[in-house]
Amino acid sequence: MKTSLILFIFTLSSFGLQANNTPNTDLSKAKSLTIETHTWKASSIVVKIRQADGTVILEETVKTGNLRKYNLKNLPAGDYVLEMSDKFRITEQSFSIKQEAVQLATDVATTFKPVIANKNSSVDVNLMTQGKEAFVSIFDTKGETLFEEKCERTSVHRRYDISRLPAGEYTVFVQLGGRSFTEKVQKN
Repeated sequence: MKTSLILFIFTLSSFGLQANNTPNTDLSKAKSLTIETHTWKASSIVVKIRQADGTVILEETVKTGNLRKYNLKNLPAGDYVLEMSDKFRITEQSFSIKQEAVQLATDVATTFKPVIANKNSSVDVNLMTQGKEAFVSIFDTKGETLFEEKCERTSVHRRYDISRLPAGEYTVFVQLGGRSFTEKVQKN
């Protein structure tokens, strides 16, 4: 438990260093968007551009430390979302295309992904909910729910004892603010 707590504190401090690094964009040219990826600590990030209804119109993996320019001239006027993510977090920033210009919202929403550690007799789930509704479930291979819990604190550090379960593969499913995350864990 002590090791898990130390791991979570280290992870939290890493998040704290990254949390202030919002995506940088350059809107100096009409209908284009330039992303500076050097503020991300991962070697690569996933970039998505979505329409307001959630339809993904672009998804690609981009190496960090570079500039990446997106030409938006063929997109119709409307509202869109720029999403960037790595192993630990997802940032979302809205933007609008109006005639020949791109207007970027100033606020950036950040969601931290759950950190799941698998030990043979237990599964540790560390989660920053940021006040969002969160649920943690563990399923067996038949899809039967073995553990289910609503997480109401802003910071969750939970160890699930799986020592009495038979050997096999299990799925940890985390719902957080309208997003879902899954990870397979193995018990020997």
